[in-house]
Amino acid sequence: MQFLISLYDSFGVYLFIIGIPMLFEIISVIYQHIKHRKNAMVFLEKCKLLIKVVFVGIFVLGYLLFMLFMADTQSRATFIKIGGSIIPIASVIGVLGYIIYKKNQKQKSNKESLSKYYLIESEKYLCWLFSFFGACSIGLFIYSIYTHEELWVIIFLSIISAVMSIAALSIGLWKIEVNDMEIIYRSTFGRTRKYNFKDITKGVYKKSGAFRVYIGDKRIFTFDDNMEFSLFIEQMNRLHIPVWSYEFSVKMKNKSK
Repeated sequence: MQFLISLYDSFGVYLFIIGIPMLFEIISVIYQHIKHRKNAMVFLEKCKLLIKVVFVGIFVLGYLLFMLFMADTQSRATFIKIGGSIIPIASVIGVLGYIIYKKNQKQKSNKESLSKYYLIESEKYLCWLFSFFGACSIGLFIYSIYTHEELWVIIFLSIISAVMSIAALSIGLWKIEVNDMEIIYRSTFGRTRKYNFKDITKGVYKKSGAFRVYIGDKRIFTFDDNMEFSLFIEQMNRLHIPVWSYEFSVKMKNKSK
């Protein structure tokens, strides 16, 4: 036990930072197996995962407990500052990693593409991810006030807490529900509106990969590039609703000037 405490004092912060990506990988693996019911992993993969679980348990979760109950005030203050810097970076890395995973998945089958009812929303994984970091940042924010940290630390953590909470709320509430020709849109703040495919005049891709849907010149909603909205595009194509590429939309804007 004394050896572990000495290890925490000397290298705990560095091992904690190394363990954060492993924690994301473990969460992602568990989520994928629960949602997609994948086959059991081979023995070597199980061994690698077990090693990462042990590492995370000792040097991430264990180090957090050490900071909360056994570390001195100066060590806690240093950890708060480092934690405040890690949270936004780690959240971005986690989100980007999951987006890449989703983009590398195979497209849905032709049978699914002919479905009359489907739902488009951000993955709940992202909502839980931002909720987790929101809770962590709020905890650090409250603790920084309690320990009378420097003003810039308190302000920084309050901003991060607000951003993470808003992101979790946005991802959790936003969705598009399609039932044949009817479209039910629920906004970030839970407001529901109904549209019909026959009223849609065009869809426009943005440079980022996002997709905007219009009725006349009014944009009614936008699909982010991390969402799977191919079924919506296919339905627009079947109904002969114009789908503009980013390059074509730029040309049309230049012509209208």
